Amino acid sequence: MNSKTIGDFLEQNGEITDFFVDNKCSECGQCCSNALPLSNHEINTIKAYIKRHGIKAQSQPVNVMAKRLVDFTCPFLDDSKPSHKCTIYEVRPQICRLFTCRKYSMQDIAKKLSDVQRRKCDVRQTFFEDKG
Repeated sequence: MNSKTIGDFLEQNGEITDFFVDNKCSECGQCCSNALPLSNHEINTIKAYIKRHGIKAQSQPVNVMAKRLVDFTCPFLDDSKPSHKCTIYEVRPQICRLFTCRKYSMQDIAKKLSDVQRRKCDVRQTFFEDKG
């Protein structure tokens, strides 16, 4: 699998590529991104979960032809597994719970996320490089 982010799915018309199979999530991990809007509660819950379960950051193969060698995939995406690839699935953020790669408006998702203040987070940095 190549390293893609949610942004890679946005087509020119602003819609999202549909990776569903037989009307179900294919669990391909293509929607997993390193940049997510997270609340402080989500951050604290995930930090406690990864500490309790000894979860380590996953790394995805990076295109060596790219000018910048940066892994933009979520560090919780275990792409070695055929399904159930999220290592924090039980406590995954609300954006991950709401998002589907169906032809769904990002504006609709943003409205559903507006109930709590969130900040844009670099997931890898927030959970594996921060010392706070």
